[in-house]
Parts: sequence; structure tokens; C-alpha cells
Amino acid sequence: MASTSKKIALLTFHSAKSYGAVLQTYALCTFLQNRGFNVLIINLRPPAITGTLTWNPISWISAIRFGNFERKYFKYFPLKYRTVKALKENPPIADYYIVGSDQVWNPEITNEYQSNYFFDFVPDGKKLISYAASFGKSNLNIEDENKRSIQKLLNRFQAISVREASGVVIAKEIFDVEAKQVLDPTFLLSDYSCLTGCVVEKKHLVCVKFNKDQKFYETVRKMADASGLLLEILDSSHPIKGMKVIPKPSVKLWLKTIKSASFVITDSFHGVAFCIIFQKNFIVIPANISRFTRIENLLKALALEDRIFYSYDEMINDKRWLENIDYQSVLLKLDKLRAASAAFLDQALV
Repeated sequence: MASTSKKIALLTFHSAKSYGAVLQTYALCTFLQNRGFNVLIINLRPPAITGTLTWNPISWISAIRFGNFERKYFKYFPLKYRTVKALKENPPIADYYIVGSDQVWNPEITNEYQSNYFFDFVPDGKKLISYAASFGKSNLNIEDENKRSIQKLLNRFQAISVREASGVVIAKEIFDVEAKQVLDPTFLLSDYSCLTGCVVEKKHLVCVKFNKDQKFYETVRKMADASGLLLEILDSSHPIKGMKVIPKPSVKLWLKTIKSASFVITDSFHGVAFCIIFQKNFIVIPANISRFTRIENLLKALALEDRIFYSYDEMINDKRWLENIDYQSVLLKLDKLRAASAAFLDQALV
């Protein structure tokens, strides 16, 4: 086990008002702390990631609930960085620097902060590691000058890992660096009972979906009727006639609702991740097929491609969603991937 004197600086999207973002941060911090490291988060808060508050009460409630989770479970370096200049002028000092997971290498998200997520502010000679960093897409269009700049920064890394198989290809073909594919940090932990407490399964069909339209609601009503389950819409900002809605739940309630479900319908990567961790029956319907790579890669690795439904009509007409998932087989695959992902970090942090 590592000495607690070793300090890790973690750079990720910890401040996003996103259940997946904060839970992957929590999971990676917890895993590393369990290994004996002192983990501190670099408190970089780009407006595009942190978001801006509106006068909508729902926005304030959401911000308060995410803020409460951050304050309870995250440890930070003392300074809060809001500009590229501030981070470069006074960078945090640590023994190791880890960037990841989430779409930290997606230039459409990081914008002018892009180079920061490749540790341009860290002095030479420090150990730089990426864990499950994601480009967020299967193809990356990038100008030559920017490509050379990022390639130079990546060549300073001692260990590079990405979340998707497509990321391995991008790393090699565009930046000429070797990367290893690893699991999202949420999979490094197999037990979230410290957050959920004891949960009893309910006869509920839970929807964890970003994109919802009238056709979606009509479809899930039919599926709930066919399965005899009570329908719940998780994280909706407005009431829906005839449906139980849970508006802007706390991080813990979001997790508990998935864990207590009998069945889940989702288009969320971390919705899928926690369905697998909690061994739930679920299906996925892509929100945006061009950004479906990360979910598709995960399901293929676990031989769960049959849980993908590409249209509402397919959800109604193809009854394979009524079949239970064979989690004995899934967990055998997951345990091997989890062990390999943990080994990547253990070998990098020497």
C-alpha cells in the first residue's frame, strides 16, 4: 500500500451539475484513498462545465444539492481557479497528477481550457497520468497546430489510459501515443452502500433519460403497463400527468432510485454504469447516435449489446427487454476488466 505522504492532484469535471461527473470523481478519489494516497482535487471551475445559476428555483435546488455532496466528499487544494492564467501562475504542487475520467479531452467542452486538461501548467519532471480520459467521440477533427501542441503535452505523460476503444485509436493515429483502455472510475468500486444505505427493490420502472419527448412518454407508459411496474421519471424539471416524477434529486437519491428499481430505461452512460453495478435489468435507447460510442463500447465489452434499442417502435415491438440479464456472466467479464483497470493505476503510481 502506498504511503499517505504521497499526494495526488486530480483534475476532472468535479463541479459539473451532473450525477455521473460527481460520482466518477467520488469513485476515483475513494479508490485512490483506499490505496493510501492523499487525493486533492484541483479546483478548476470553467463556466461551461460548472454552469451558471438562473433565477429558476429548480436550478438553485440542484446547485445546493450538488454543492452539499461536493463539500461532504471532496477534498480540494486551497485555491479556486477560474482562469487559465491563474492556474499557470500558481499551480498546485503534488507528487502525481491524474486527469480523468469523463470527457476531459473533448475540445468542444473544454474550449480555451483544453490545454489545462493535458497538464500544460504542471512543471517538468512531475509524474503525469490519465485515467479513463475520454475524447467524447469516435473521430476527432483537429487543426495541425493544435494537434502538435497536444502531442507535445501527451509525450510528457508517464501513463495514458482512455475510457473508450475509439480513444485508443485516436491517441495512436492522431497523437502517436500509446494508450490503454480502462473502465470508467465508477466501476473501480463495487459497493456504494455508504452512499445508498440499505435499499429494498421496488416494483418500479425508472427512466433515467436526458432526451424526453411525447413519443417517449407514450412508449414507456406501454412498457410499464406490459410489465406491471409503477413508472418513475428520475430528474425531471416539471410534473407529468399520470407519472411519478422525482425532480432534481440529491446525488444519493439518484443512486438509491436506480438501486431500488426493478427495471431501468436510460440514455445516460452513468445510468448504464450503475445499472450494471447494481445488477439491474435495463435497456438503452441512444440520445445521440454520434455520441453513443462510450455506451456502445461498454456494452460490447460485457456482451450486453442486446440491451440497445434504437427506436421507440423497437422498444414496443421487440420483447427481448422482458428477458432478465445473466449477471453471472456479466460479472465474470466485469471483474477481469476491473482488475486490469486497478492494475493500471497501481503500476502507474509507483
